[in-house]
Amino acid sequence: MKGITLWGYVVGSTWVNGTGLIQSNGTPRPAMNWLMDYIGR
Repeated sequence: MKGITLWGYVVGSTWVNGTGLIQSNGTPRPAMNWLMDYIGR
């Protein structure tokens, strides 16, 4: 992997509604869990 580009990651603070990797309270969404597994963290 060369890199990942994000345009915001908190639900409600991204440029597309319904997207984001974490909830505003810091709880990870399934996409964040997948991403962390993918990069080995």
